[in-house]
Amino acid sequence: MALPDNNATWNYELNIIQPAAATTWTEMGNTWTDAGNWNKLADELSWGADILDLGEVGWFNLEVQTDALGEVAYDIYVSSTGAFAGEETVTSIAPGDTNISAFYGQYVMVYATVTSASQLPELYAISTRAINKTLQVRLNDVDTSTLSGTTAARTLVFPRNFSRIANMQVSVHDLTNFTLEVFATDYPTSNTLIPRIIDKSNATPQIALVGVDNVPRDATVDIVAEVYPEQYMLGNNLLFR
Repeated sequence: MALPDNNATWNYELNIIQPAAATTWTEMGNTWTDAGNWNKLADELSWGADILDLGEVGWFNLEVQTDALGEVAYDIYVSSTGAFAGEETVTSIAPGDTNISAFYGQYVMVYATVTSASQLPELYAISTRAINKTLQVRLNDVDTSTLSGTTAARTLVFPRNFSRIANMQVSVHDLTNFTLEVFATDYPTSNTLIPRIIDKSNATPQIALVGVDNVPRDATVDIVAEVYPEQYMLGNNLLFR
């Protein structure tokens, strides 16, 4: 995969980006008057912003603010090498999207598509900014047996939306002894469960609590998580909060 080409032209006189030609000479009526609106049938344009170099590979949020005539959607190309030769990931974001996952890499190219059915779409400005700051959220006294999933992967429910968990610490409350599922041992019972992080995504953050016999079980836990803010579309802008 390679970066897409711009499907638009820069009007230097007006300093705006407009659609490329969408008509033929025949469709224009073969007159010079009609030729003055050479792109009159176009209802979409696409344009790539300058590539961002974040300085190092890692997780981050992205803010994209676009001034345009029409509705804006984005394709976000992210690479850890800057080659953009197939190793990159591509995230498509539509108007109104919420709870968008954080991005991972070092080099970012934002490709904006402006659509307008009523009049010629135009792009006036696009700005991008990346940030990797996190927020802290806590869960106290959570009985994992009340969570969805199975003992092998319990899905956590946090009090706010986020785009990715950066770090998560799970503390298991004291519990009564349980019988180990082992063939033979000098210590047939235990009250120790070891937290295991299964998934740190914003879609299905999951943990498991595993005994020394490698059998997952439920218990009550406290959780402290460092999370990247939620990403969402507001109008034509990709924002985070």
